[in-house]
Order: sequence, then C-alpha cells, then structure tokens
Amino acid sequence: MSLESQFPSDLLHVIANLEDPSELETLFIDILTPSEIRSIRERWAIVVELAEGRSQREVKERVGVAIATVSRGAQQLRTGSGGFALAFEKLEELGLPHPPISRKSSSPPAAKPPANSKKSPVHSHRRGSR
Repeated sequence: MSLESQFPSDLLHVIANLEDPSELETLFIDILTPSEIRSIRERWAIVVELAEGRSQREVKERVGVAIATVSRGAQQLRTGSGGFALAFEKLEELGLPHPPISRKSSSPPAAKPPANSKKSPVHSHRRGSR
C-alpha cells in the first residue's frame, strides 16, 4: 500500500510545504487528539533513545512507557519503511541534534588502507560460522 493511499495527498502536500514549525504544530493540534499527540511524542522519544544506543529497558524507564511500547518502537526502527532514518537525516541537514543515522539498506563503506601503506588489505574470514 502506498503512502498516498494511506494519507490524503492534499494534506501531505500542505504538511510538506509548511516551513514554520509553529504552523505545523497548530495544524497537528487541530488534526490530532491529545492522546494521539502524546503517542507521537512518546514514539519519537523511544526511537531517538534506541537510536542513541540505549537498551529497551533503559528507554522504558527514561520515557515512562510499557516495555511492549518500546518493543514496538524498536521493531519500527528495524523493519519500518525508513522514515525515522529520513527524519534523523533531516535533523542533521538542519544542524539540529540527532541520533546516529542508520541506513538499513546500505552497509557502512569499507575502510580504505592509507595511500602510503604497502600492506594488502586484510580479509576476515571465520571458518565454520555463518
């Protein structure tokens, strides 16, 4: 199912073009219930804490939510559509504090040996393990 089939296209365009955070907040206050706003605030806190490397139990204590709620957030970080990584990248672009950005579809680039190094790159192989 595409995003446009889940959300009204015109609303997505409005949200994408609101540049002032206070305007966006005003819109969200009108669209969402207080409970939905709290859920979004909690989910964001959960994924940021997890992305920063905290354990699920630590996040449970710090955010003050049930472990099942933290587990759902962790699952979205691992298997979601990449929206959190996109949001973290945007924070970085804006120069705002952000957790480490994990791009699940790509692995980190391999380290290059120094240009003046005469040693060949070492390849690590583990026999008998997968």
